[in-house]
Amino acid sequence: MCLIHKNSRLPQDELLGITQRIRDSEIKADAAATQLRNDLKQALTLASTSSRAEAEQEAAGRLRDSERRVLARVQVAGSLVSE
Repeated sequence: MCLIHKNSRLPQDELLGITQRIRDSEIKADAAATQLRNDLKQALTLASTSSRAEAEQEAAGRLRDSERRVLARVQVAGSLVSE
């Protein structure tokens, strides 16, 4: 397809075709950008949920450890009192 016409002007039908291709490309680019934004939001949500779950597991583990230490101290104190 030749883009240059005799007088360095594009025929009207070629201009319309180019314009339509540009519009189609813009629509596709907008759709791709929207999909990318949605994918990023999902990834961030997943990472946040995962981090939150990991933090909750860590906190629960620390709480269990603390409970064990307190229980051990109470048992030691109880055995000292009963002697």
